[in-house]
Amino acid sequence: MMHVVQSVEGTAIVLVVHGRLEFSALRKFDDALTKAEETHPAHIILDLSHTGFIDSGGVGRLVATFRRLGKSSIRFTLTNQSSLVDRLLRDLCIHSIIPTVASVEDALNLPALP
Repeated sequence: MMHVVQSVEGTAIVLVVHGRLEFSALRKFDDALTKAEETHPAHIILDLSHTGFIDSGGVGRLVATFRRLGKSSIRFTLTNQSSLVDRLLRDLCIHSIIPTVASVEDALNLPALP
């Protein structure tokens, strides 16, 4: 079962997704994002180090989240994805849409959105 652990790093919120990010888990994912957004962070970092699988519903939600947060001037970055998840995101060219970096530390060093 998927769950999300939230932590605060300065003006950023780090969400660590544990489990499979799939259609049946999207409500929990959305709840975690809503909770994070309520704090008005400058940056939401999605740590996928404990995510073994993302289905089409999960990929769609990532892109929709990136677009929605961008309208609110909140940076959204993916990090720490496994080789399987990284390959999926690259095959779908998600890296060309959503910024993706190697670590949470790298994400924290990105400049704020204008």
